[in-house]
Amino acid sequence: MELNLPANHYSLTYTGDSLCDIGIQDGDTVIIRHQDTAKDGDIVCALINREEATLKRYFRHDDSIELRPENFSGKSSAPLSDSTSDFYPPEQIEIQGKLVGIYRQY
Repeated sequence: MELNLPANHYSLTYTGDSLCDIGIQDGDTVIIRHQDTAKDGDIVCALINREEATLKRYFRHDDSIELRPENFSGKSSAPLSDSTSDFYPPEQIEIQGKLVGIYRQY
């Protein structure tokens, strides 16, 4: 499948369940706009320590960056076991882009 995207956009196949509560499912194609900055609350594609890429909600704190999943259970406010936020020193995070859409084929 090839999507016709603007020059500063790209697509990735999303794997995992950290964004399931906002409707992004394992196997979805996510559309990312290339940019190296983010605002609090943006869902970003971030590179951690130049090794691991992740798609999470971004929050900047005084001395850290929080990457927060969106996969809390629907019946309680308790997060699933692997759904806690991770905090990083800013120098360990590189923003690769911002989520702007998803494509799901049925």
